[in-house]
Amino acid sequence: MNIFRKPALLSILLLLIVFGFENQPVLAQSSTDRTNFEVTELQAIIVATLTGYNEEGHHISRSTPHERTETADYLEQTFEQLGLIPLRDNYKMPNVNGLVDLLLAPYKGRNVFSVLKSTESSKEYVLMGAHYDSEPETPGAIDNASGVAVTFAIADLIKQQNHRKYNYIFVLFDQEEDDEVGSKAFVRFLKEKQYKIHSTHVLDVIGWGDSDTLAFEAQVSDDFIERMYRKTATRLDIPLNITGGRGHSDNKSFNLAGYHSAGFWDDNLTPHIHKPSDTYETVNFDRLRLATYFMFELLTNLDSSYDEL
Repeated sequence: MNIFRKPALLSILLLLIVFGFENQPVLAQSSTDRTNFEVTELQAIIVATLTGYNEEGHHISRSTPHERTETADYLEQTFEQLGLIPLRDNYKMPNVNGLVDLLLAPYKGRNVFSVLKSTESSKEYVLMGAHYDSEPETPGAIDNASGVAVTFAIADLIKQQNHRKYNYIFVLFDQEEDDEVGSKAFVRFLKEKQYKIHSTHVLDVIGWGDSDTLAFEAQVSDDFIERMYRKTATRLDIPLNITGGRGHSDNKSFNLAGYHSAGFWDDNLTPHIHKPSDTYETVNFDRLRLATYFMFELLTNLDSSYDEL
């Protein structure tokens, strides 16, 4: 059974958005005017689909193996609809204690990703991602369907840019709620394939609260990443708090592996996290739009002005 049964209206809107992008300017080249930033409709459809929201208010989780498989299939279809090639990192990861593997099956899952090539001959990759799974019995709208929606929007926007100095990897992680298993597996994949990673940027728990007055938080691994985020926040006049530490989400996997890494989320945590009340209705899409604007400006300025960092 396919758990992603969208109302007909949402299906029509998705087709209009995805296939109508060429005739609808989403963002002017090099624009820094947030009023020109139109991504809300696409993001609303993605969050509604991932959470099972429809006219009857039905909600679904993304926790069981079946739910996560159905979700991964939908994510691959969305990459395709955005004109990007979906790729898979199917993994098996042992339990933390090897003896547990004798009693319980090892972790199995699927990370879904797409690679957007540089317009130059770069060998470096900038990674941006978010986890797509949820805790059991919760729709996981802000944790973390919203992060998935921001990732898709930025992937589409960067695809439209005429110049890309770096390659980009847009990845949606499985099993963040299981001790970041999916991102740990993806770190292993990157090292096996010998990707040269410039920096990694992980989105989680975005979309709660007032869109303009509440701060975002960037949890950074080092000074290189901190300067990047501080400069963007100052230039755009967006409130941002900088913190350190190993990591509170999938950014932890990249930090511990030695990559330049950041986790980006709301500074004011939603009270609905890991609860059945984390539904589509609680998402502030203006705030998602602001987060998308911030991250797009940060990542596209990697192409032009951060070489001196």
